[in-house]
Amino acid sequence: MTDIQAVLERTGAKVNPVRFLKAPPLPWIVWLERRENYGTDDSSPIAHREITVELYAEKIDLRMERRIAAELDALGVDYSTERVWISDEKMFETIYNFEMEEKRN
Repeated sequence: MTDIQAVLERTGAKVNPVRFLKAPPLPWIVWLERRENYGTDDSSPIAHREITVELYAEKIDLRMERRIAAELDALGVDYSTERVWISDEKMFETIYNFEMEEKRN
């Protein structure tokens, strides 16, 4: 299965699944996954993965956004993006959502 952590680390940003206990300096990335598994041990087990990648930055970071997009393009997945301002935290969040179907290991 695709190691999403490793894929996102290639962007050069600090990356962690779900959250950081102590946030590093911006920009940083967290990712979340929802997985459904299909099949049995005797068949071709398939994992349907719904993945959300969240980039947090002090200002709109087009360079980092392009790095993330390039990694997702290299995976060959279709994805959507949304950017929001988090006023309480004084930072931007760029969200990438995509799905993958993969054979489980």
